[in-house]
Amino acid sequence: MKTDCEDEIDLSCFPSLFGPENVILHKLFRQYGYELRIAGGAVRDVLLGLAPKDIDYATDATPNQMINMFTNESIRILNRNGEAHGTVTARINDKANFEVTTLRIDVEPDGRHTKVVFTDDWRLDAARRDLTVNSMFLSVNVDCFDDDGCPPRSETGGKSEVQVTGRLFDFFGGREDLLLRRIRFVGNPVDRIREDYLRILRYFRFHGRLCKPENDDSHDSDILEAITQNCGGLEQIAGERCWTELRQILLYRSTPALFRRMREAGLFCHLGLPENADLTEMENVWRKGILSRSPNPATCLASLLSTLDEIEAVNGRLKLSNFEATILVYIVKYRDLCVSLGSSSAALSHYKRQFLLSREAPNKIRPVLTEMMRYVCVKTDMMKEWEAWEPPKFPVNGLQLQQAWSVNIREMRLHLLALRTIWVDSECTLTADELLSESFREQVNTKLLNLKDADSDQMSRKVKRPRH
Repeated sequence: MKTDCEDEIDLSCFPSLFGPENVILHKLFRQYGYELRIAGGAVRDVLLGLAPKDIDYATDATPNQMINMFTNESIRILNRNGEAHGTVTARINDKANFEVTTLRIDVEPDGRHTKVVFTDDWRLDAARRDLTVNSMFLSVNVDCFDDDGCPPRSETGGKSEVQVTGRLFDFFGGREDLLLRRIRFVGNPVDRIREDYLRILRYFRFHGRLCKPENDDSHDSDILEAITQNCGGLEQIAGERCWTELRQILLYRSTPALFRRMREAGLFCHLGLPENADLTEMENVWRKGILSRSPNPATCLASLLSTLDEIEAVNGRLKLSNFEATILVYIVKYRDLCVSLGSSSAALSHYKRQFLLSREAPNKIRPVLTEMMRYVCVKTDMMKEWEAWEPPKFPVNGLQLQQAWSVNIREMRLHLLALRTIWVDSECTLTADELLSESFREQVNTKLLNLKDADSDQMSRKVKRPRH
């Protein structure tokens, strides 16, 4: 296994790595005698043949040295809050911002936060990172570019085609692990996990993201043991941070297998999930092809939940958004009915009726119903018809009702809902005059009795929001 410095890598097909501002940044650090390398996820993406979305830089220059350098060159420095942790943000040519972080060592980690000490040792910085596939560095050779960051001009005055190369620095076998789609911690798994317990969830996230299908349920036993022994540390991690990781874990091909391993390792009770959740429903939903419907992660999470109490528990721990919590409530409450309807002709009528009779605002309930249809995996034609549907407008408003029947304002909401139910039952054909005629008063009064009984258990029951 090669370590430290690998062979050159052709970067010509990754133009985001050598835009004019990137080149200026590289040349500036070299001019002042410092090394600048791309770090972490962008290196991993390049080795996978993917265009990096975010590029993080690492350097052996200290924050003060970077500040002096940028100040001398009249380069703006932004967001000074990161400097204590070694990150300086520079804006080049007033076009692009670059975050550059000094090499560092984590000291006194408590599983959630850590103090840092700056270093000029690239290997020590790599050793503090979580996974081998995230611990590599990549230098970029920009010698072929002019000082303004642009390729040299050709004889005809146009820009010349240039071949850009880089050099990989891999201290812990990350490239080989990436080739094998194998997820390993850097060094001792227990040490890495205890430095930051969120790394437990990051392990499962990258396993789902990178592993080959034949290895969906393949894990090193020492890693699973380390996770099992230390999963209680997740209690120290804020729910929002846990949910950020889980949102991604919920959208992989191997999600059911990953969640089974997470349950066996004892993670569920620390994430607000039912400790002995039955994964059968999740497996069924995945077999039907839910991922091909581009679901919200909460829609996938619903496959693990069976009661409103379970929803309140997971919401209290993970701090879901109102939209995500409403998705869970609706799916858990109406799952059996919607699954039985499938993609039948009655199914679309059901969703339209639910929309028209909902007490939620139209722009809130329609996306929830769409997620229910994704959960059930309705046929594509039915989904297209639902998305193209223009809901009819209910013809009665509160003022009209007040003028026609002199309804007490406290009773207005239920009267309107009763009238709306009659209108929907007529396939939305009744006019305002017809609905407000005396012939419908008795029907409205009958429906009011049922609506009052159901008012405390309405479809749009809110899950209690946790206090932040």
